[in-house]
Formats: sequence, C-alpha cells, structure tokens
Amino acid sequence: MRAILALSLLLAGCSAQAPADNGAAGGASDLETAAIAAGAIPDPRTAPIEGLYERSGDGGPDRVCLLRDGGESYRIGIDVMFGDETECLARGNAVRNGERVSITLAGKGECRIEARFDGREIALPGSVPDGCAAYCTRRGSLAGFALGQSSASRADAASVVARDGALLCEGPA
Repeated sequence: MRAILALSLLLAGCSAQAPADNGAAGGASDLETAAIAAGAIPDPRTAPIEGLYERSGDGGPDRVCLLRDGGESYRIGIDVMFGDETECLARGNAVRNGERVSITLAGKGECRIEARFDGREIALPGSVPDGCAAYCTRRGSLAGFALGQSSASRADAASVVARDGALLCEGPA
C-alpha cells in the first residue's frame, strides 16, 4: 500500500511541474542558441545575406541574388523555372531586419513579400499577394520556394545573368 501511495505522489509531482521553457530570446530554442554560440550554425540575425542563392530546378538553375545598396537595403533578383516554360522573373528591392526580409518587386505590378532568412537560406512564404502573379507565367508562383546560399561573394551575385539575358540584380525595372 505504501508503494502505491509513494508512486501516486511521485506521478502527481511530475505532472504538476511547469513545462520546460524551450524558447529563448528571439524565438530560438535552447538547442539552437547553443549551436549558434558554438559556431555550428550561423546566427540568422547577423549572418551576411548578400550573395547568390541557388538550387537545381526542373528547367535549369533557380536563382536569387541579393546585393547590398547600403545599410540593410539590397537589390534583389529572382529567377525561378518550373519547367514547361513556366517561370517567375522579378527584380526589386529588399530590406533586412534580422531574420525578416521585406521584398518589394518593381516593374510589373505591386508585390510585397515578407521572406525569412535563417542564416543559410532565403525562404518565401507559402502565400504571396495576388499582385505577385504578374512576375510569373502560366501557373508559376513566387510562393513557398526556398534557396540556399551558394556564394556570399558580391561579384558572384552581381554577375548572374537571368533567363531574359539581363543581369539578375541589375536593379528595379
């Protein structure tokens, strides 16, 4: 009987404990904070964002370039091919605020996107405003793609030629 009572008290004590706090300042988990402190992963709030982001896509390489204009302002170019002549090609400006990247595309209509930068990869949200469709053909969309940084070199980002034959980060159209 004493064993049952002791076990009951032990279980009650375990369930009454407050859950562990897995969040740290800025939303990072304790594990992520430790990995950043150890240098195992970059700090997304301070890692350099300027450069070239790429991945192999169905119709060729997908690319995003970011070139610093000054402070936390950048020129951005996006060239994504989905195959079957469906693509998105956009140029504009971006402003970085820690992990957030506010993108404003220019030339074909109003398109403002809040992207995320994790220190290695730039990711666009799963849903973008309707005005962003003007930058894509057919069923293409700027929604939900992510590209990893292949080069942090300004020269590499500045020299990328888009599918339209112009420099991808030449600036807003």
